[in-house]
Amino acid sequence: MLFVKYTINARIEDDHLPFLERDVPILHVIPGPFPKVWYTSQDNRRNIDLDTIENLNKIFRVFVASYFYLDI
Repeated sequence: MLFVKYTINARIEDDHLPFLERDVPILHVIPGPFPKVWYTSQDNRRNIDLDTIENLNKIFRVFVASYFYLDI
């Protein structure tokens, strides 16, 4: 399953916080459970699943095009 809809009541310290604190809605896209390399020296592009990135890229492009009524 690619997406699971759930809300975490605990606050996750991450780079989205400045937006959240200004009431900007966020979509936190991160695998769960968190990867073992998360926020370590091994948290780099070598540990990214490029197939997943490609799939998410397609999903986000279709969503944005649909949201703005664009032909793709």
